[in-house]
Amino acid sequence: MRWSALFADLESQLAAAGQAGLEAEAAERTRSEYADLNLVGRLGGQLGRILDVRAAGVGFSGILRHIGRGWILLEEEAGQALISLAGVAWMGGLDRYALSAGARRSALGLGSALRGLSRERADVAVYLDGAADAGQVLRGRLERVGGDFFELSAARADGHRSGLIVRTAAVAAVRAR
Repeated sequence: MRWSALFADLESQLAAAGQAGLEAEAAERTRSEYADLNLVGRLGGQLGRILDVRAAGVGFSGILRHIGRGWILLEEEAGQALISLAGVAWMGGLDRYALSAGARRSALGLGSALRGLSRERADVAVYLDGAADAGQVLRGRLERVGGDFFELSAARADGHRSGLIVRTAAVAAVRAR
């Protein structure tokens, strides 16, 4: 009878040690897989959620509607914000458990998204993220979009429009109302 109790106790200890080993292996595998996850993958499970984003010293808040190649689109209360991921300082409001390593994202780059805004002829605010111009806001209408720049025109007091050439790489976000 004592042998039965001893064997039962040993089997119980062995099972507990095996379970602890499995749990440790699973935890390590989870950490390793998370280390391979990029920001686009992390955002893939967040479509439709309200996110808070800080870019170029400005806060943006809205529903995540689209993830592109290097950018996201938030639907804000009064319009839309096209935000370059390169200009993002932080994000909040993400679901801790919604991950998507194979996130569906658009193959369209920031230039393609800007061309879409240009077609709408909407007035925009362009938030710059360059070292010398961080926090600067340009206002106007996107006229034409080139490969790595766009033309922004602003209405002058005399009714004419004046133009600027803006490098796409200097853009942290574009807000359309």
